Amino acid sequence: MGFEQGEDVAKCKEVLRSGGVIAFPTDTVYGFGADIFCRDAIERIYAIKNRERDKPFLVNIGDQRVIYPYLKKITSIEKELMDTFWPGTLTIVLQVNEKVPDYIRRGHETLGVRIPNDPLALALLRDYPDPIISTSVNHSGELSSLTSVEVYDEFKSSIDYLFGNDVTCSGILSTIIIVVDDKIKILRSGASDEALYDKFDTKIIV
Repeated sequence: MGFEQGEDVAKCKEVLRSGGVIAFPTDTVYGFGADIFCRDAIERIYAIKNRERDKPFLVNIGDQRVIYPYLKKITSIEKELMDTFWPGTLTIVLQVNEKVPDYIRRGHETLGVRIPNDPLALALLRDYPDPIISTSVNHSGELSSLTSVEVYDEFKSSIDYLFGNDVTCSGILSTIIIVVDDKIKILRSGASDEALYDKFDTKIIV
């Protein structure tokens, strides 16, 4: 599979379905992407990033309903968070069932999930049936790529499709949270912190 670049959703979907690795823009940073059921592609991303194998990736979806079959349960506060912040810069760590392969969960019973608020990302994700692995385009421990030019210069030999022409991302990472006993625990501060405190201040624990 040779390298290509463009804004062709159909081509991007074809690459994902055939087990390829893409880079795509989000409302935070550029992300590496692969279908969650393509294990070889996911292992490629671990290798590209030089990332420790016990650290699971997040997933991106285009619609809440895509993730429902993979969840053990969904609480009322988790649903309210989804309705309030998706699409957007909030990643919610949810309890998942055995339909999520262990090579995705890496021994965990949870998975971070987000709907990014980016027009190109949404055009792809809303037209793709499976969740897509998402992790920042970088070598682990280094700065994330924010532009399609940076991705092209550093990673064009490592990926199959670069989605986006002349794109620049914000550079502010998503806020990551988990709900514990109907309280919200912030696991990583990020772009949704202020809005989260404005809406759910009394439910946040530190």
